[in-house]
Amino acid sequence: MLTLRPPLPGQYLCPELVFDCADETATAELARQVARYLLPGDLLRLEGDLGAGKSTFSRYLLQALGHSGDVPSPTYTLVQLYDTDLRVPVAHVDCYRLNDPAELDGLGLEAYRQHGVIVAEWPDKGGHLLAANQPDYLEYHIQEMNNPGVLTLRFETGTVEHARVVTLAGSRSWQRRFGLMFEAVRRPRTEAGQKTFLDGLGLTDYAVENLGGDWSFRSYWRVRLGDGSSRMLMDAPPPIEGVAEFAKVAAYYNAHGLRAPKEYGRDETQGYLLLEDFGSRNLLAAISEGGANKTDWYTVAVDALCHLCSVPKLDGGRSFTPRDWWIDAARFTDWYMPMVRGRATTVAERAHYMGLWQQLYGLMEGIPQGTMPWDYQATNMMLLGETPALANFGLIDIQDAKHTPIATDMAILLRDIRRAPDHALEAAMTAHAADRLGIDSGRLKDALDIASLHHCSRILGGLARIYVRDGKKAGPQRFIPRTWEVARQSYSNPLLAEVVAFMQEWEMPGLNLMAEAA
Repeated sequence: MLTLRPPLPGQYLCPELVFDCADETATAELARQVARYLLPGDLLRLEGDLGAGKSTFSRYLLQALGHSGDVPSPTYTLVQLYDTDLRVPVAHVDCYRLNDPAELDGLGLEAYRQHGVIVAEWPDKGGHLLAANQPDYLEYHIQEMNNPGVLTLRFETGTVEHARVVTLAGSRSWQRRFGLMFEAVRRPRTEAGQKTFLDGLGLTDYAVENLGGDWSFRSYWRVRLGDGSSRMLMDAPPPIEGVAEFAKVAAYYNAHGLRAPKEYGRDETQGYLLLEDFGSRNLLAAISEGGANKTDWYTVAVDALCHLCSVPKLDGGRSFTPRDWWIDAARFTDWYMPMVRGRATTVAERAHYMGLWQQLYGLMEGIPQGTMPWDYQATNMMLLGETPALANFGLIDIQDAKHTPIATDMAILLRDIRRAPDHALEAAMTAHAADRLGIDSGRLKDALDIASLHHCSRILGGLARIYVRDGKKAGPQRFIPRTWEVARQSYSNPLLAEVVAFMQEWEMPGLNLMAEAA
């Protein structure tokens, strides 16, 4: 039996978790949980005395990742590489007999540190490469973003044979992942919790209606007050979710001429936020029902992005960096390709794909930038009046906003995987934005093609992740074919020829897999 010792009450972001493993079966279960959430770029540090269970854990971890053969100890060879039959390439390192960290030089571990996973026994002997105090790949966290980090597992023998006490000490990225791995770590969603929050704001006469959620762990609830007005409750359970980011971006947008929900109260520790209710009429629904002029409202949506390019950036927010750019694209190599062919993307393949996208990053840098909403879909745009104008245009789902080229959000808006392409509308909106920004429309079109294919790389990987790791089939079966349709809209741009050649090899195998699964 695998038993988690309860964290402190109300503590959801836990630097350490302690498990009692009653037997070897429990150790195997812990290894499976860790393996499920491993990412390329992660470092696993296994500490403990001889016979404490490090090698046993390593064997079960590799099996959980797909390895079916023997797991020889690397005590004498220092490193054992696994890069064919696993979901992610692994370098298993044993530093027990190491006299100097320099003995690891020339073994190729730097490439695995960036593009694979290193599992290190006796890591304190391995120097900086295997050190515990290394920062996460990204300094911020977005739910379910690939953000490699460091996880140290300390093994101690238990009171009976084969029993172990295992302490997990994770970097910030792993502390967030703990909430995905172990339900007991994350804040439960309960009516009582919501009531405590709302009552604490002084509300007495109200009723709460569930409006559902999105693909995250957030959920939304309409709070109807006794006077006939309403508010919107965001329930964002930590450590996976949070409310501080949304509140910060909303205040920024409202201060700079856009409409985001006003705040009426929050509890950052518990993950509750009470907001202005923008109603239920979003842009996609209004257009589908024939009650809104598509071109006029899309012009407003593009004007909002252009406006953001003219105001100061959000202090302390996410920024457009090579790391941020790459980690989104990397979902394709980290999840989609292994799903399609049943084994890991090699270190060399992933490094090559990274190089292709970093070249394209340079072409995006000169495009006007602003603190963009990032998830800029018609379903996240609320119509607050009949006249197409910024004053009647409300933005929701803005917590992941980042300062980035306008083309990124234009690509999400104009090439939405949820609707059929509208080439005439895209051309008109691209020309309109280029005119407002004072840049060449052809250059903006190139940036839109690049951003759109980059977005498709991220979405395909995200869909593959929930298909493989979470066992969810309906969403990937529906949207993987549609995402490839959007990707093809960028294929003809010569700037993308090398990326297209790389991705296209996996297009039909993935489509065939989805068709067979259906």
